[in-house]
Amino acid sequence: MRELSINVCSLQEEFEGHTEIDISGTSADFLSFSCCLTEFPAKGFSLRQRPTIHYPTSLHYLSLELVDQSNKLITMQVEGLDFKITGDLDAFQKLRSFLESLSNLRPGEHFHLDWFADEDLLAPATDTLSFTFSVLAED
Repeated sequence: MRELSINVCSLQEEFEGHTEIDISGTSADFLSFSCCLTEFPAKGFSLRQRPTIHYPTSLHYLSLELVDQSNKLITMQVEGLDFKITGDLDAFQKLRSFLESLSNLRPGEHFHLDWFADEDLLAPATDTLSFTFSVLAED
């Protein structure tokens, strides 16, 4: 899990207020992290620092918060340099299944998950967020 990196890019001009979040790691990193999503009490994880030109801000810490009821939806938030995922047990199970599906992607491929595009997984947000899951080659 410690090999995942999460980087942020806030877009300017015509997309002002839109934030892109890139979550990157190898297939093995995503599988390893997916196994943690049903182990509670909530855990926190340090993230690998891997900033890029397109995503210049690298987040440092990921926390998981289990709540009693989230209507089976995940909420994701950036708080400073921390990334927080909140949801009920059913929501984390759906997120786990999604991350496991990333193992079908080859290194260099990515999957876009826009905040509003998949209401079966992500809760509505006040800010416009989009997510890219990038699969890296094994080190």
